[in-house]
Amino acid sequence: LADTLSSTTRALVDSIMNYFGVPPADTQERKAFTNSTKPFLTINPNPAYGRVRICYGGMSPEAHITVHIFDVSGRLVNRLDFQPCSRFSERIYWNGTDGLNRRVPQGVYFVQLNSDAYTSTKKVILLR
Repeated sequence: LADTLSSTTRALVDSIMNYFGVPPADTQERKAFTNSTKPFLTINPNPAYGRVRICYGGMSPEAHITVHIFDVSGRLVNRLDFQPCSRFSERIYWNGTDGLNRRVPQGVYFVQLNSDAYTSTKKVILLR
């Protein structure tokens, strides 16, 4: 599948996720952005087909930030390059590869964001 989904596919995935109590991806990002005085981490789309958008913000611009991807066994899969954090929202992308740029299998992964005063871990389902 391509990295982008058709609007019909996206609507179907959003309705399935809504059934399980997970709001549509854009809703999570908008909610986090409007409340950006507090640190936040959002992952979308979830489930993802190849590429995952990781949005974060609300932290000090001087904060040292790391983003790690772990598999369900707790093994470090990838460490992502990050942008300095503004008080608002930054975004980076994980393309579903490990640290050697090899495609990882579909499954459950955990995105962990660490800064000087904030840590958050979110689950993402990667589909192929």
